[in-house]
Amino acid sequence: MEIRDIEGENRSVDAGGLLQEDSEEVLNKRLFARLDEAVEKEKLYARHDLRREMLCAVIGVDRNRIATVIRTQSGTANLSDYINRKRIRYAVELMRQNKNWTIDAICDTCGMNGTSFKRYFKNIYGMPPSEYRKILDQHGQPDLE
Repeated sequence: MEIRDIEGENRSVDAGGLLQEDSEEVLNKRLFARLDEAVEKEKLYARHDLRREMLCAVIGVDRNRIATVIRTQSGTANLSDYINRKRIRYAVELMRQNKNWTIDAICDTCGMNGTSFKRYFKNIYGMPPSEYRKILDQHGQPDLE
């Protein structure tokens, strides 16, 4: 279908009334919003068995499309980075709420193994989780985010 825009030019629109050249970006935003909501609401990031296929099923897209959606909408390089950042944020939340939990218990609850957890944590916060925990214990919540 075509419509005439304000300058009098004919523009193609899809069945939903979106301009076709804009529809890809708009669709990606909508898909990411659905994905992000499900990942947060259901805490999918904390699952040890989380796989790309599970997330594809959540929003009804294939592997290539979810990669594009994540890359263009999340501010991260890929799905793994997107999920691991959510896991690390959850770990910080758990550290703040459960001061008696071990780092191992926290990384397990977040869906990560200890080595990956410590590497990602240091990458994001610039210090290992044990050091972050010490600052948290001494001074309350560090303002590092």
